Amino acid sequence: MSEIQLVKPHSLPVEKAKALVQKAVDGLADEHKLNTEWHGDTLHFDRSGVHGQTHVTDSEIRFHATLGLLMRPFRAKLIDHIESEFDKLFLKRAPKAQTVKKTARAAR
Repeated sequence: MSEIQLVKPHSLPVEKAKALVQKAVDGLADEHKLNTEWHGDTLHFDRSGVHGQTHVTDSEIRFHATLGLLMRPFRAKLIDHIESEFDKLFLKRAPKAQTVKKTARAAR
């Protein structure tokens, strides 16, 4: 078995973060035929060869997946795809004040 573990920080309310996680997972679920179900603040997903969960807190998203033998060769591609989806959704929704601070620091 091979595992994927990702942690993405965020500064959104939990409900907003959960909605964005759902949006990201919907795309992955359609593409990879995943079954998904929320249990509180944790989204569980599975299909043949893959199972895991995404837990949302008020400051981060913790993604964990276990890949079966046949999915191992796709591990790097899956990590890139998942990170790309989460970055796309969460980075464009980062609070403007935070973005301005980072830009101001970069200019120093």
